Amino acid sequence: MSQQYGETAEALRQHIIDSVTEAFEMAFIDVEPIEDQANFLEKVDWLNVNALYTAILIDKPFPAELRLITPRPLAIMMAQNMYVMDESGIEEQMLNDMVAEMLNVIAGRLMAAILPPNTSFHLGLPELGEESFLQADVFSIAVDFDAEEHPLWLVALGEGFLQR
Repeated sequence: MSQQYGETAEALRQHIIDSVTEAFEMAFIDVEPIEDQANFLEKVDWLNVNALYTAILIDKPFPAELRLITPRPLAIMMAQNMYVMDESGIEEQMLNDMVAEMLNVIAGRLMAAILPPNTSFHLGLPELGEESFLQADVFSIAVDFDAEEHPLWLVALGEGFLQR
């Protein structure tokens, strides 16, 4: 499953899909990659999605970054599933913690999948950001997901994902 870090774009995309799917299963959320983007994106008004934007830096063995966009209704659903409470008891900090931890799990799973066995890696702490954080001038690959009929987006930034 692993090879020297330096994946092909298609292999990296599949590792992202696997990592996101496995991580969201922990929150009892079904997530599927969007194959028919045109059809799905017609249903989503991306400019008006009320979302939480989270980023995590990868410091070692190569510099990179992962970014997760989680619509607020999906974050609420995750919190309800994990904390077993209704929406009225969920606080903003719980949502922030939930999406930050989800990205941390995704990053750990992704790095474990793409690196040779027993290769260490170092992740920064997840940070919540603004919508403008999506602008980048480096290699990136974005994967769109359908999570219980909510859009979800993970972006991997950094040439280290592809370099050998």
